[in-house]
Amino acid sequence: MPNFKVILESLAPSFTVGAFTAAPQEMMEWAENQTRFPQRNVAALPFHRQLEHRAVDLVLGHMTSDSVGKSPTRSVIHDANGKPQFTNDPHLFLSIAHHSHGQHCWAAVALSEAPVGCDIESLRPQLQKVSERFLSPEERLSAGENTDGLCAIWCVKESMFKAFGPSLNFREDLHVTWIGDSAAIDRGIDGLIRDVKGLYRAWRIEETDEKNTLMQFWAVCGPVALT
Repeated sequence: MPNFKVILESLAPSFTVGAFTAAPQEMMEWAENQTRFPQRNVAALPFHRQLEHRAVDLVLGHMTSDSVGKSPTRSVIHDANGKPQFTNDPHLFLSIAHHSHGQHCWAAVALSEAPVGCDIESLRPQLQKVSERFLSPEERLSAGENTDGLCAIWCVKESMFKAFGPSLNFREDLHVTWIGDSAAIDRGIDGLIRDVKGLYRAWRIEETDEKNTLMQFWAVCGPVALT
C-alpha cells in the first residue's frame, strides 16, 4: 500500500520535504494517468524515476492544496536547462529535489516569489571521493573528513545553482564555508555566488527505509535573504 507523509515544513521561503513508499506495480496506474508533468511520459520511466515523480507530485499537492485523486491545479514543465516551472503561474519560482532508495523516496520542494533552490542529499562515503569535483581547496579544508560538512556544502551549492544557474561553476563561482552541524542548523549557512552572499537554511533528517535501515540526510533551501 503506498504511503506518504510530510516530515518537514518551513516558511520564508516555503519548503516541504515528504517521504513516500510504494511498490512498482502500485506506481504504474498513476504514471499512466498523471497530468502533473505534461511534458513527460512517466509510464515509460524506470520505477525509481516514477517514484520520484509521484513523491514530488504528492509534496506539491500538499503545498498547493491539490486534492488526492484529482487532476492537479498546477502542472510542472521544464525549460531548456531542465529548470522546473508551473505552466499556469510562471511568476512563482519552483525548485525540486529528491533521493530514492529501494521503494522509498524523499522529495523536497521549495516555492517562492523570488529565485529559490533546494536540495536533499544522503550522507554517503562516496562524497569524500568526489569532493575535489565540487569543493575548492579552502572548502575541503573547512569540511575536512566530515561527511556531514561535505553533504551540507553540496546541498547549499546545488541550491544556489538551481536558483541562479545555469551559468555557474561549482568550484569557481559558488563558495561555502562549513561551520559545524549545530551552527548550520541554528543559523543557516552562508553561500557566496560570485561574492554575493545569501543565507541558506539547513536541516539534518533521519529516516528509516523499508528494511528499517537508518537513512541520514541534509536538506537545504534558500536563499532566505541576499545582502
